[in-house]
Amino acid sequence: MLLYWPAYFLVVDQKKPVMESFSLARTITQGNEMTSFLIALLNFGIMMVGFIALCFGIIPAYPLAMLLFPCAYLVMSGQLDPKREPTQLLG
Repeated sequence: MLLYWPAYFLVVDQKKPVMESFSLARTITQGNEMTSFLIALLNFGIMMVGFIALCFGIIPAYPLAMLLFPCAYLVMSGQLDPKREPTQLLG
């Protein structure tokens, strides 16, 4: 799971065939294994905090936790450079 999670995004974003998306997902996560693990751990932590908040906290926690994966996919695939200035993204 930690090595192949970008496969879904490759099918949707780059319109790759399903089986090819798994090999490309492995290529994307190669060298980013610890990052993938930390994203999954952070995702779990956010969801647990939401659950502890009388289960009502899951309502804002779930979308926040699910946004971690597309953002990480964009950075790992090179489509988003985290070092760019925010004003450069608009123009």
